[in-house]
Amino acid sequence: MSGLTRRRFLTAMLAAGFCPPEVITAAANPIDELNLLENALQVEPLIFDVCPYSGELVAANYLPKAHRYIAYDVSPDELTFDEGAYDLLDRIQALRSRIYWFSIETKGDHDALDDWETDMVHDFIDTLSEENRVELKRQLQAWFAEEPDLEERDSHDIVRPTDGRQLAFRLFWDYDPKVLDALEISVVEGDHPGSTYYAAEMQESVDLANRFAEEQGMPWRFRRR
Repeated sequence: MSGLTRRRFLTAMLAAGFCPPEVITAAANPIDELNLLENALQVEPLIFDVCPYSGELVAANYLPKAHRYIAYDVSPDELTFDEGAYDLLDRIQALRSRIYWFSIETKGDHDALDDWETDMVHDFIDTLSEENRVELKRQLQAWFAEEPDLEERDSHDIVRPTDGRQLAFRLFWDYDPKVLDALEISVVEGDHPGSTYYAAEMQESVDLANRFAEEQGMPWRFRRR
């Protein structure tokens, strides 16, 4: 396990989407974000609960109150409807859906969008009057400032996990196989084609996993629920 370092694991945590909103707000750049996360986990390590029977891992102290800007990793500056708007629309289905309902509010059922495919929504924005464009931007700014709803939280469009179950899956999903073997963690990507069950699971002793974490200086611990 010589390749496993605390710093590398913290980087993997950021890549998986773990970062408390207060750290994101305080960070001026990625290096600051990494250092602030390091300091936060020195005070309180990340705790993974191991659910009875299933062995599913849930990050117990990851309960972000994150608005959509954070969840989707979107900056307010991106809501300008310029050339980059197409990529933003293509990436976030819930955003396209929100604009679809805006089209119904402003155009009525007869002239509204038929669907919320990226091309259709992009073309709709191009046809808006300046007044409607300003109103759409105002509504989207308010929408992004709210937390994602329950349906969105299971979407793959979310960049930062919205709960501890998602975080555990994303953190261990593409992690070093040697580390997963040492922790005896398995990653489940659907019980069958079309299944929505995605989870990281541990069936073995949490004592062994915690001993490994302590030996490697890792900022997390496991506990049975």
